[in-house]
Amino acid sequence: MKKIPHKILITATVLTFTTVNLVISTATFASEMDNKQTSPDILFEDKIWEDTLRKSGDFAQIMNQYSYVLLRNPMVTFEGVDMKEKPTLPSTIKQHQENAIEHANTWDSKVKKEFLSVLDGTLEFSDTFKDYYTGFAKVLEEKDTDGVVEYLTEFQIHIKENSEKAKRLIGTLRQFKYDISTDYREFKQDKSDLHTILTTKTKGLEEDERNLQELLSKQNKVGFQDTIVKIALGGTMASPFGIVLIPYLLTTKNKKKELESIIGQLQGTIDLEKSINRIVSIAYDSLEEMSLALDPAISTLETMATEWDDLDNKYEGIVKDLQNADQKVKDQKFTFLQKTLDGANNKWQQIAHTVSVIKQGVKEFKVED
Repeated sequence: MKKIPHKILITATVLTFTTVNLVISTATFASEMDNKQTSPDILFEDKIWEDTLRKSGDFAQIMNQYSYVLLRNPMVTFEGVDMKEKPTLPSTIKQHQENAIEHANTWDSKVKKEFLSVLDGTLEFSDTFKDYYTGFAKVLEEKDTDGVVEYLTEFQIHIKENSEKAKRLIGTLRQFKYDISTDYREFKQDKSDLHTILTTKTKGLEEDERNLQELLSKQNKVGFQDTIVKIALGGTMASPFGIVLIPYLLTTKNKKKELESIIGQLQGTIDLEKSINRIVSIAYDSLEEMSLALDPAISTLETMATEWDDLDNKYEGIVKDLQNADQKVKDQKFTFLQKTLDGANNKWQQIAHTVSVIKQGVKEFKVED
């Protein structure tokens, strides 16, 4: 039976651990968000927005992590392995792996860019609200109907653009889901067929599979999120991102050492058949995680699009009231808007902070060799 160097073992089994520098966790904001009070103001409804952004960030983490694993997973080779039980399986698995790699690249080259564009739209709206705040407050104080309508109409332009961006991303995600789900089903069958063939001719295969599953499980128990939350909330935020990003880098190094300790336990030689089985199993596991994440992601983006549409409708309703109501009703509306404007502006800036850190975590792949 052929032997291959331990480097292939490490490459084939530990790729799931090399993503530790890819993602800045959005869990930093979980505790912050849960403690905020939802105000009834008509200019902003914060609770749903915060929950939606948090979920979208979690989705992007999963896509970054597992698409990277697929892209770094070695191409399977059956040279020297007898597959007479199913001669077509090697070429089938190779084709399925090529398809999965193509779709993993789609996340990085297309889907992620659209996702970041949606986040950019939210940032731009937050910036617009901040830039217009002083002027908007002035026309409200002066009870200038035309001025207020002009500001609200300008806000609506940005709101409609963001709604359309979210809806386009939903369409892209649905196609992406179809592709990833197809890959997942194919690798599920490949994994089953390969196991059936190799289990009768490869000593220790089942034990090796158990070891691999234990490693895949450990990946989700490293604890980056909890550590970052404790660091981020443990002091005063002197700058918008300093308390988050700098401790994150230190935490990442410590956690990577923890993972490298696990990797060290795997060094040695491995049978070629086991290596093939591991490569297929890792691809299957990655595709499963991506597939499971896509339905909730689509639902989250649908919620985001709905929130933009609802905000547009609220602004449109205010405009109509101001244009058609008598002066007494207008005065009441001006007073109400003045009371809610500060809160809305503050909340949009909080959202901008959240979005900025989510973006920082998903936009680049930087993995140390």
